[in-house]
Amino acid sequence: MNMVLTPHSDLGFIIAGHGRSGTNYMAHLMRALGFKIGHEVALQDGISAMDAVIKTDTSKMWGISYNKNTGRLIYRNKINTKLIQVVRNPWKVVESDQGHTPCVSGMVSRHFSSIISENRISQTISSIILINKMIKSLNPDLVVMVEKAPVVVEGWLRENNLFMGWNSRPPPKTIGHKNHRNLSRQDWESAEPGSIDALKKHCREYGYDDTIPG
Repeated sequence: MNMVLTPHSDLGFIIAGHGRSGTNYMAHLMRALGFKIGHEVALQDGISAMDAVIKTDTSKMWGISYNKNTGRLIYRNKINTKLIQVVRNPWKVVESDQGHTPCVSGMVSRHFSSIISENRISQTISSIILINKMIKSLNPDLVVMVEKAPVVVEGWLRENNLFMGWNSRPPPKTIGHKNHRNLSRQDWESAEPGSIDALKKHCREYGYDDTIPG
């Protein structure tokens, strides 16, 4: 195990991704890498949360501001704030959002009425696309597939002279996992016209297989 150094005081991290895409996992991963980052809780070095990119009283409370001159998000006035976009297999995100827990896309719809739909699958798809578009528009410093996060994040930190060693082993992939049923082909076909094609395009954009599961 390597000794962990104290991060520079001007360095902060904002990790953003759609709900059920790995923001919880990423907070644990960054802590294993020596950075004090909370999941939906603002800690010394940053925060990992879907709402981080939505301009609300919550994001302000977390200490997130927007620099109009640079078009960048800033965490607690830290000059060197890094924005990380985390993505997960979109088909899995949709399935995970169909469980018995409150609908993630429903939380987003409180801020964006344009995604509201009677079809839950279609609403989740619209939510995924919208949130990721918002994050992408903020020019993230790193876009990472959560499935490959330990290797990719370590490599990126090394490239930017930010790697401080592993404080502990990478967290298990089961962190934040919630049981849900796999959607059938019939379930997917029940989505509103155009939703599946939009999700396929989103899959290709982020390097995922666009084949409908089930």
